[in-house]
Amino acid sequence: MLANTEPTDEELHLVMREARDVARQRKQASDAWMLDQLNLAVREAQERIGSHV
Repeated sequence: MLANTEPTDEELHLVMREARDVARQRKQASDAWMLDQLNLAVREAQERIGSHV
């Protein structure tokens, strides 16, 4: 995109596609982190319960 010009539809499409791809990557990373945290919490809870049985 050139300065002081309106972006073309093609340029807007490209920018929006790139933004969508970045958002998807961030969501995948966030989902993976959340799953790791949940698994860790479950393991810790199981260990605490197991040590009291």
